[in-house]
Amino acid sequence: MMLFYLIILAVLLFFIRTTYVFIRFRRLTFEQKHQINRYLSDGLSLQAAIERVLSELNQKRNLGLTEATINTISQKITNLSSITDVSNVVDILAQFTQRYILFEDRFSLFRKTPWMLDNNRVIYAAEHLELHERNGYFLIKPNTDADFKTKYPNP
Repeated sequence: MMLFYLIILAVLLFFIRTTYVFIRFRRLTFEQKHQINRYLSDGLSLQAAIERVLSELNQKRNLGLTEATINTISQKITNLSSITDVSNVVDILAQFTQRYILFEDRFSLFRKTPWMLDNNRVIYAAEHLELHERNGYFLIKPNTDADFKTKYPNP
């Protein structure tokens, strides 16, 4: 009987964690769309707006991204505006942020020390971004855990 309760508890915890990660992603997407739309209405270019959003996230989360890394990511994401609209670019930015910048952060709810990202790995992920088109809308191709490890090779 105890095993049954442990299984139910494990399933419940998995469901709660999955819901928590999904809510964080949706909130991040909403915040980034709002910020970029505000910066675009202030007259900034799309690349400058993305740079500012990433810089603010870097400062807020103390991620250790350099200005060169932020610039490279914003250029790569901005280049996607040649194949899709700004709204889709912002969605891709939110996916990229969640998958490749905040990936390690989602496994720790209460981090005492700041997480320092390897800038080379984040740039590699931006340069080798694979998109999946569905009805004219682009998303980052779904990854498995093995895909993620190959996306971040040891330098």
